[in-house]
Amino acid sequence: MPKTISIYLQAILLYLKVKMGSQISKEEMWHLDFVIFSWQHKVSLLDKNHLAFLVKINLPGGEKKVFIRHWPKSDFSVFKSVLCPDKQYEKAASYFNNKAQPLRILDGGANVGYTSVYFKCLFPNSSIIAVEPEGNNFDALRKNCVINNFENIHGVNAALWYENGKLAIDNSFRDHRDHSFSVQETKADSGLDGFKITDLIRKYDWESIDVLKLDIEGAEAKIFKHDNDLIQFLPKIKLVIIEIHDEFDCRDLILNLFTANQFSLVNDGELTYAYNNRFV
Repeated sequence: MPKTISIYLQAILLYLKVKMGSQISKEEMWHLDFVIFSWQHKVSLLDKNHLAFLVKINLPGGEKKVFIRHWPKSDFSVFKSVLCPDKQYEKAASYFNNKAQPLRILDGGANVGYTSVYFKCLFPNSSIIAVEPEGNNFDALRKNCVINNFENIHGVNAALWYENGKLAIDNSFRDHRDHSFSVQETKADSGLDGFKITDLIRKYDWESIDVLKLDIEGAEAKIFKHDNDLIQFLPKIKLVIIEIHDEFDCRDLILNLFTANQFSLVNDGELTYAYNNRFV
């Protein structure tokens, strides 16, 4: 029996159990919700193993494949926000008229790589640095890039920070799931490095950034408060897309810095788009 048929049959059996009043586990409910969602939104289910589904989805530039790890991983939630049905970063497309230009994009807090996949589809000639601190997320990121044969996506298993140093993963933030991992300073050698943004891009000979995307679970508070090199570098960044985490009481600080450096601000849901007026 083809694996895709088996996936749908399993979902039908789970649906019948629910309709008959039987209890199913959280993992089984996740499976049922995911299969129903894929059917409703024309997401093709290609394969499944004990770790993840492999799906195919229509994106700008054609069909792409991505892995979505099973419950309790948070991939499905991130997928729905970034790739389907929502595309929370699509406003970036309107800022750059020439989609073929070779943009430099820093994806800070890349998670499993869905945002990098989306940007690469929007801007196929772009060069992307995808920074993700958590090891399992980073492995998933690399798989999502490899399966699409993307070139010039540079995965970095590290964290963005206000200074170069040793950090550790902290999974106590918000819902404690994979999309909410934050970092904290440590004196121990945890194997996780933190890099200043300006120092990281020098490793790739970048002298400017076209798109700086930051979803770094509160690290933005430390960076925009203490990293003077980044503040001085802001005039060389065309567009910043940032999720500001208000638990760290840094929104006014960050927005005031953008305004002082000639950026126009647009709020879009959880995201703030900061457009550098020097390039408009």
